[in-house]
Amino acid sequence: NANNNWEGIFENLPVKENGQEISYTVEENDVYYAFVIDNAGNINTCSTRVKLDLTNPTAGTVTMKAGGSTIATGAEVNKDVTITLANGSDTGSVQSGHYTTKYTVKREGSVVDDSITASKTYSAEGSYTVTVTTIDQSSRSATRSYTFMIDKTNPVCGSITGQSTTWINSSRTISITCSDPNGV
Repeated sequence: NANNNWEGIFENLPVKENGQEISYTVEENDVYYAFVIDNAGNINTCSTRVKLDLTNPTAGTVTMKAGGSTIATGAEVNKDVTITLANGSDTGSVQSGHYTTKYTVKREGSVVDDSITASKTYSAEGSYTVTVTTIDQSSRSATRSYTFMIDKTNPVCGSITGQSTTWINSSRTISITCSDPNGV
């Protein structure tokens, strides 16, 4: 506690249990000292610094633009999409610091680009998933995902029934069958 300057002593800790060596775990940043005294009264001291980062970084973000306009995740567009990365962060008194932020792009479930850090434009039709991964100096990571769809194919107007080439004097039902090759 603060009254003893956050110092503590663990004495006579067991070395083995059931024939197996015991491993003690440290969960705080600090300098740790070991004082070893053998049966003959010989003393040795050693120390080690422990730097723990138990907090994930904040994942980076991407900006997605189609035709110069920013689009939201889940957007369906008929233009090329440009992705621009913004780094994640890892700041705080017990965090190790930002190491890298990259993104991976999948189209229709298959990886198109992996570990991208620069802006890139995508033009092929299909459903895309962008996953941003930020890794800190202690190898902890955080991810964030985005989706969009590029559909540049016009819908198809197929058959029309019920049309009239002459004037009529009663109501008529007209049926138009249309389709969209991309299912949208």
